[in-house]
Amino acid sequence: MQLDEPIEVKIYEWNTGGLLTRIEGLRAFLPKFELMDRISTFTDLKNNVSRSICVCIIRLDEETNDLVVSEKKAWVCTLTYLRKLECFSLLLWKCGFQTLFCL
Repeated sequence: MQLDEPIEVKIYEWNTGGLLTRIEGLRAFLPKFELMDRISTFTDLKNNVSRSICVCIIRLDEETNDLVVSEKKAWVCTLTYLRKLECFSLLLWKCGFQTLFCL
């Protein structure tokens, strides 16, 4: 379990502030303002139960077992990774290594 590493979780419960899941046995909270979709009703929250979502850990306190996750942060981390991968691929192409990874 690391910060800034997207992981897929399954939502098992909701409350007025957001959604609840488990990561490696720890209960994790996903605040509704950290969801990609705008939540305007309790029905919107309920509709996320049983859904799988990619999240990143944004706060972990081992003393209190406080674990907070973010779907928005997972998107940022994923996009950052893809940009780095794209830059690396472009660099390889410009350096003449384009056939190195072709099958």
